Amino acid sequence: MRIATTSLTRAARPVTALAVGALVLTGCGMSGSTAAVVDGEVITVKQLQAATADFNQLPVTPVAPTEVLTLLIYRDAAAEAYAGAGNPPISESQVITQLRGAGIEEPSQDLVDLYRTIVHLQGAGDVPSTEGVEIEVNPRFGTWDAEARQVMAESPSWITEVSAEVQN
Repeated sequence: MRIATTSLTRAARPVTALAVGALVLTGCGMSGSTAAVVDGEVITVKQLQAATADFNQLPVTPVAPTEVLTLLIYRDAAAEAYAGAGNPPISESQVITQLRGAGIEEPSQDLVDLYRTIVHLQGAGDVPSTEGVEIEVNPRFGTWDAEARQVMAESPSWITEVSAEVQN
């Protein structure tokens, strides 16, 4: 006995395949607008891009988005480690004053948060552990390496290294 397949069933197959493929390509369901999720708190791609662009306006060596994402991931842990080391709180106005001194007249909230995290990490004395913290990074930006305590950028498998020497 043959079971007839309706046109609706046939039409649903490609849609289902596309939906499954989209989930795989976006990193197991992570939205394309999400750069990372830290204990349920979303860091958006827009926040990451704005923080990177703002930070690179400072008179320092430019940084890559993966470096900024690492700092954004540490935001809460750095604040806790800083306070745990007995340091006084850093107000938003103090950070804004320092950024204005560096030539940024109207620093964005993303830059203020990023700069405060840097100050917290410096004052904490050591990079805090992320043990027990659930960190998921959008594959577009790399993977979280708990041992190295940072986001590690990864080249897609289809990109190959080109040798510096070209043989004739």
